[in-house]
Amino acid sequence: MYLLILFVVGMAGALIKEILKDGYIQLPYLDGGKCYLGFLGSTFIGGCVGLAVDHSYLTAFLAGYVGFSVFESILIRKKIHQISRIVSISININDAVRKNKKIVR
Repeated sequence: MYLLILFVVGMAGALIKEILKDGYIQLPYLDGGKCYLGFLGSTFIGGCVGLAVDHSYLTAFLAGYVGFSVFESILIRKKIHQISRIVSISININDAVRKNKKIVR
């Protein structure tokens, strides 16, 4: 029962964050055969993070509040790393093409 309460408190923290961040709650919906979870995704992650902290109601709430934000920043960093890698590869390819053109001429 105690773990369920921590999960709900973490969900509440994530829900409050969603309301303060966007000013509204995005309901789940289907679009083009894809299911978008809306606020349910972040509240589920908030609940899981609330369980992972040191088993205090306050830290579960705060972890739920920041939990999805940390998850988003990790995903954004990963995407930026992938983009910078692609740009670096394309620059290396362009340099190799330029060097080969100089050799051929």
